[in-house]
Amino acid sequence: MARLIDARCDAFEQALTNGQSPAIETFLTDVPPESRQALLIGLLGLEIDFRVAQGKQPDAADYAMRFPELPAEQVAAVFESQRVCQVNKTAFPRQSPEESASRTSTILGPDSCEEGENTAAPLTRVPYFGDYVLLREIARGGMGVVYEARQKSLNRPVALKMILSEQIATSEQVARFRREAEAAAQLDHPGIVPIYEIGTVGDQHYFAMAYVSGPSLSARLRARPLEPREAAALVRDVALAVQYAHEHGVVHRDLKPSNILLAPRAEGQRDLIAQAPRTGASSRDTTTRYASTHTTAKSATGFSPENHAAPVEDSVSQFTPRVSDFGLAKVSNADHSLTESGQILGTPSYMPPEQAAGLTNEVGPAADIYSLGAVLYACLTGRPPFQSASAIDTVRQVLERDPVSLHDLNAAIPLDLETISLKCLEKSIPRRYATAKEVADELQHYLAGHPILARPVSRLERGQRWCRRNPVAAGLSAAVVLSLLLGTVVSSYFAWKESKRAITEASARREESRQRQEAVRQRVEAERQTSIARFLANANRDLADQEAAAREQADLNAATAQQQTQLAQRHLYAAHMNLAQAAWEASRVGEVARLLNLYRPAPGQIAADDLRGFEWYYWDRCCHSDLLTFQAPRLVQTMAYSRDGQWLASSSFNLNLVPVEPGEVKIWHAATGREFRTLKGHTNGVTHVEFSPDGQRLASASLDATAKIWDMTTGQCLLTIQEDFARVNCLAYSSDGRRIITGSSSLIPSTLGTELKIWDAESGEKLRTLERSPRPLQRVIFSPDDQRLASIAVDKIELWDLSTGKVVESWKHIAPGETNDGLFRGVIDIAFSPDGQQLASASQDQTIKLWSNSTGQELMTFRGHMGVVLQVLFTPDGQRLVSSSNDQTVRIWDVSTGLERSILKGHTDSVVAVAINSEGTRLASADSSGAIKQWDVETQQSARPLETPDSASSVAFRADGQMLAIAFGQKIHLCDPHTGRIVRTLEIRGPISPITGKYKFVPINDVAFSPNGLRLAAAFDDGTSKLLDATTGADILSLPPQAGGVSSVAFSGDGQRVATGTSPMILGNTLGEVKVWDANSGEMLLDMKGHTHRVHSVAFNPDGQWLASASSDRTICLWNTATGQLLRTLSGHVGAVNRVVFSPDGKQLASAGGAHDHTLKLWDATTGQERLTMRGHGRSVECLSFSPDGKRIASASIDGTVKVWDSATGLELLAFQGPVKMFRCVTFSPDSKRLVAGGIYGSTILWDGTVPKQNSPIESR
Repeated sequence: MARLIDARCDAFEQALTNGQSPAIETFLTDVPPESRQALLIGLLGLEIDFRVAQGKQPDAADYAMRFPELPAEQVAAVFESQRVCQVNKTAFPRQSPEESASRTSTILGPDSCEEGENTAAPLTRVPYFGDYVLLREIARGGMGVVYEARQKSLNRPVALKMILSEQIATSEQVARFRREAEAAAQLDHPGIVPIYEIGTVGDQHYFAMAYVSGPSLSARLRARPLEPREAAALVRDVALAVQYAHEHGVVHRDLKPSNILLAPRAEGQRDLIAQAPRTGASSRDTTTRYASTHTTAKSATGFSPENHAAPVEDSVSQFTPRVSDFGLAKVSNADHSLTESGQILGTPSYMPPEQAAGLTNEVGPAADIYSLGAVLYACLTGRPPFQSASAIDTVRQVLERDPVSLHDLNAAIPLDLETISLKCLEKSIPRRYATAKEVADELQHYLAGHPILARPVSRLERGQRWCRRNPVAAGLSAAVVLSLLLGTVVSSYFAWKESKRAITEASARREESRQRQEAVRQRVEAERQTSIARFLANANRDLADQEAAAREQADLNAATAQQQTQLAQRHLYAAHMNLAQAAWEASRVGEVARLLNLYRPAPGQIAADDLRGFEWYYWDRCCHSDLLTFQAPRLVQTMAYSRDGQWLASSSFNLNLVPVEPGEVKIWHAATGREFRTLKGHTNGVTHVEFSPDGQRLASASLDATAKIWDMTTGQCLLTIQEDFARVNCLAYSSDGRRIITGSSSLIPSTLGTELKIWDAESGEKLRTLERSPRPLQRVIFSPDDQRLASIAVDKIELWDLSTGKVVESWKHIAPGETNDGLFRGVIDIAFSPDGQQLASASQDQTIKLWSNSTGQELMTFRGHMGVVLQVLFTPDGQRLVSSSNDQTVRIWDVSTGLERSILKGHTDSVVAVAINSEGTRLASADSSGAIKQWDVETQQSARPLETPDSASSVAFRADGQMLAIAFGQKIHLCDPHTGRIVRTLEIRGPISPITGKYKFVPINDVAFSPNGLRLAAAFDDGTSKLLDATTGADILSLPPQAGGVSSVAFSGDGQRVATGTSPMILGNTLGEVKVWDANSGEMLLDMKGHTHRVHSVAFNPDGQWLASASSDRTICLWNTATGQLLRTLSGHVGAVNRVVFSPDGKQLASAGGAHDHTLKLWDATTGQERLTMRGHGRSVECLSFSPDGKRIASASIDGTVKVWDSATGLELLAFQGPVKMFRCVTFSPDSKRLVAGGIYGSTILWDGTVPKQNSPIESR
């Protein structure tokens, strides 16, 4: 009966919330008399509460008169029962009818409390209920209410559920209320709402639950269905909670989205830690905000979007599902008398068929598994599997129909999830999953990407199930189908006979029509195929054009990228060549070699990728200009040539005092650098070696306090001289070889000083001990006449008279006041001149000084070294001095002038020793790394002056590169470029003056070899031009004189024509003329006028078809040599154009700018477009020359420099400064490896880049 009362109360409340005006009397019909009074009390309470919420004031007397069967005191008790609810009528606003109507109804459920709105108005007063402070109403029904409250004793939020009034609650309702609390209290699981406390306050029954702030699942689904993986994860967690309840004997029986609350995960973790023990229930590890609102066994929704105004989060991944409302729970060991057979419990849309049919005894764990499938269905589709306008219709669907396929509602739902849901929704209990754990496992399989175990239901099986559920409808349907089939067969027979005849006739007509259509079709098809073929042909042609264009663009892009790469490589090369010049000028030859080696071609490298030009070969020759390089194993202290120059001796020295290593003397073949013999015997470093005058013996001094005499033939030690002091610093042979002098020193403080002793070179007998000096002694030498000795004592030079053994002269290398830096400046080495009249000294002050032996007067100071001068010696003829320094150079000086004649660079470390052979032709040098080099004394590493006059107006190489013509004044000097010596001088006399009767002085302006090298063309300042025999200088041909001087002359490539540039004076103006002559007859072939000022230069292109001329009028003219026609005029210089030349391939034209311009320009010879402008000279550029390989351009300027440029980029690669003050002419040799330049106030200079003859290359360090 209680279920009937609950159902009628729910229906009545639903009608009220829908805005209807239901009569209580209507709901009292068909009610047994024993239940009529209880139902009337419940309906009366609902109407009174609803009317108060509408702002009306119901009167108890009215209801007493309206229902006389209910005593007046009972009506008053109903009004009194609303006392607790009245508290919240002021504290919490009531729900609107629309909100109340959204609450899910149940069938035959117990009385429920009416739900309140979540968002409450501020309390006008604070209501207390036992240990709890009531904060706001969460939900209410006719028989029960749920509040949000705070437990005072534990200061924690709770959801408090109570029966509204003890007076109107039956004992059955109280029993169901307690059973709900006790069923939930048995369960201690994170996914189930925990019960804190159950009890009474006065006669008011209540129980307290955990409170959380999240919505219910039904509220979330109202927004939209869940994503498949979200739905699977959520239902999996719910299934695990349900499995836990089943394992503890509790079946929920009312699982639905409104009974699944979504607790925020962070809040759940906090409540899990802070949860306190509860009276009458075990400790729980999960929380919820709300549980069932029914006062007895009825299930109601929790705090869900139906009554929650807060926004709903779009994703449920941040929530933990909690199962609530165990009002319909079935406990296995409980008294089931409260549930009568035939009663329908739960929510129709989510209850299984056995529960909908009222088969209470069959309702078990399988019912919850069915509900899990329904919840999964709702999560995926947003609607329950069964729903209708009324609860009764929904129950019929549950019993009779299959759920609509999930794919029909949403095709995106995974098949696995549909299969899981429909298996749970099987109407047959055995066909469902056996346990909720299996449901959770299947969902986990889906989430993990593994196959599920369940299989989808086939169409055939669905049909069979329908027939079993509807046998009558299935039988009638089968009868109808058979009747239709029989009628169809009979009628079809007669129709077949008639149609057979019609078919025959129609067939003939169709065939005729078909043939006509086929003909049309074939014609149309032919036209279509023709159109397609035409289209494809056009498309293929367009495609081919596109592919060709794409290939062309790709080739263009590749070429552009390659050009950019090559340009970057050329810029890097230019930077390295400029660094190489800076390193060379700083005497860092190792760095020069390293930079050059970056561009040394690898085996098989393509010649086109070789960036090297004249500058690279020039620096390479400079680095390898020594005759021979070989390596000593250790530091070389001193060296000496044998008298015949066949042998070179070197002494080894260990810079480390500890450990002491034996010293060695090595004998080398001077011609090959091969080691001939090693002289061993000294126990410490060898400080000095010297050959005897006859070359048969060698003397060595050592730090082991001995001097030894060695036989050069056998290598045996002939004599050992033992000194008293700790070390022998130096020794020297007398000029006759009969005596040896040694200088020894002591490191002991008591005997500190130096002793000079003279020994018999044959017997080793000590002949004499000279006066002891308190100063350390570094060097001692005999004078050439053996009458004197010279020694070094730190910073003093001392001269000894051997007859008296006394110092007769002494002086310091640095005079007082010569330096003011306060640093000590010691003397390192000394040397007598061959005649004994002079003495040279080398010092730490980086200078060499020449002294008079007779007076001690300083004669000259040689400056140039950039480091300490370590050794000095005279050449055998006494005309030159040789010095070595730690600036890594060897320098040769002119004794008469004090000028530096040459610098020998090639060492990569301090040059510690030098030696010169007796003929004065070969020089040996050694550095601190042990590298020994031999040089030609005449070696000129950089600029080599040629044996010519001090000036030159024009230079030209013969085609074979073996002869060089240098013109100046009236002479042409023919010079051998290999030796630099003049082979022949051709003197061309001018005409005889009628006044003086003497030859006029007519200078030569320009000179050129014919291509075959047999003739020379010379241009004179008096307007004449001559062709001369290049061997004898005899006149071959004189061209007719021209008005004004001839400034330039040039042969055509075949040697058959000669071009001249002249500057006649016409009406007071200097005009430029270009003429072309027959080189054999002297006949003028062309006379080309176009320049408005002096013509400075003319040049044929390689094939002789064009002629270029440069003028002071700032232009360059290009002429057709066949017609004399002016092809084009090139303008761009801001001053006179002094020179013009074609590139070897004739594609480019280079020009030199004069005063006010100072630039070089490179032009496209075909188009006349300016390609490059090269800037770097400070004054007029007088001349330029293309290298025969076309890679380089050389320019000469009156600023005293000659520069080499990259013809591809215009980058400066090399710059020579002097020694000529003003350069006027420059030219490359035919092999592009030599460069010659001449000018005013200086000899003609040759820079050599040919490969030197050398045995071993220098290694970069």
